[in-house]
Amino acid sequence: MPTSPWLLALAGRRGWYHYMLRREGAVAAVRSMFIGADGVAWSGIDAPVPGIMAPSFDLDAMLGEAMVRDGLAAGAKLFVADIEAPHAERNGPAYRNYARLGFKLAYFRSHYSYLPANSG
Repeated sequence: MPTSPWLLALAGRRGWYHYMLRREGAVAAVRSMFIGADGVAWSGIDAPVPGIMAPSFDLDAMLGEAMVRDGLAAGAKLFVADIEAPHAERNGPAYRNYARLGFKLAYFRSHYSYLPANSG
């Protein structure tokens, strides 16, 4: 999915918090979180996507810890996140990392895609 210009437009906007981890001077992982006036924090923008684009969930877990800590300090009362590559068994590293942060599984979401009839 193209990230320009919409993702760049989120930088500096009220309620948006952006996180980046560097390894040996290079960007290794990024995540964004939005906290609304109602105290609900949403994180659903991440790269590389753990379990799809990155084999390890470690960097994402480090960002998640910082986001929850900062979100609580900013007044967040509820955090909402998703696991991009869910397991039907609802286990795996992403589930364990979120559980360690205090998240509870709300529901299972399947991924869908749309291909126009003339695309194939």
